[in-house]
Amino acid sequence: MDDKVAAELYIDTGDRDDNKRIFDALVAKRDTIDQAFGGKLEWERLDEKRACRIRHAIEEGGLTSGEDQWPKLGSSRRA
Repeated sequence: MDDKVAAELYIDTGDRDDNKRIFDALVAKRDTIDQAFGGKLEWERLDEKRACRIRHAIEEGGLTSGEDQWPKLGSSRRA
């Protein structure tokens, strides 16, 4: 198993069309949102699914890295 961590905004109101509208409205502000976040996010409309998601994965470690490494994981988004 890969040792990584991710945080995501999962958009699922129960209505596919509403989900896509919400996602599209956020995508229209993508540059501003990415800048405020401090790095590039993964924008996944998931057209074949009902829901959408915006996520950030950190490949340099995760839960099994040990608690002493966790503070570094939170700051790696600015790398």
